[in-house]
This record gives sequence, structure tokens and C-alpha cells, in this order.
Amino acid sequence: MKMDQTAIIENMNSNMPEQAGDWLYEQNGKPFKFRLIMSEELKNTQIEDLDLSVRSFNCLKRAGVSNIEELTKILAEEDGLTRIRNLGQKSSSEIKHKLFYYHYSKLPSDRRKDYMKMIYEINKDADE
Repeated sequence: MKMDQTAIIENMNSNMPEQAGDWLYEQNGKPFKFRLIMSEELKNTQIEDLDLSVRSFNCLKRAGVSNIEELTKILAEEDGLTRIRNLGQKSSSEIKHKLFYYHYSKLPSDRRKDYMKMIYEINKDADE
């Protein structure tokens, strides 16, 4: 039996740990939104694991950010990363980009397809 995309997303959302909000960054000149599905392991992941540039990493460390849970709290704030000294638009985009790909790489392989369908649904309106 085939499920429609909305049912797949609802099913995936109900079977996953809490979700952090939607974040936006530019990819190929277009806005790209993504959502994190937070597990305890992901929350406690150190920012060193994101393989950030020296500037981005140092800015986050100076701001007191040491793990992904702390990073998502900053991203959830209205002024988010822009309030961090010496962290410009390029570094902000890099951090979000690396966070998205790191998160995706840590998803169980059987969840990746549904996750990408969810990301597609979040972004499909931006393409129209």
C-alpha cells in the first residue's frame, strides 16, 4: 500500500525524537530550509565534529557554543548567528550547511529517504 507524502512525513515525525526548528541558508543562490531531528546523540555532538572552517569554529567557541544542542538554541533566536562577533553571512551559511549534512550523515539509512521527502516538502514552495 502506497502512502502519500504527507502521511509519510506525519509517520516519520511521530516516530522520531523531537525536532528543532526550520533553518534557512542559501544553496546555489536559492533559499534552502531544513529541519533537524534531534536525538540525544546529536544534541551532545561537539561542534568539532562539524568540520567547520577555523573562523566559524573559533567564533562559535568564543560565543560559548560547544555542542549541537547549544548551536540549535542560538539558531532558534531571532538574531541567531548574526549576534556572534566576527561571524558574517558566509560563516553563518557554512555552519548551517555543515550542520545539515552532518545531521543527514548520522540518520539511520532506512530514515534518509523519508527525511529527504520531508525536506522536499519544506522547500517545494520556494521553487514555485
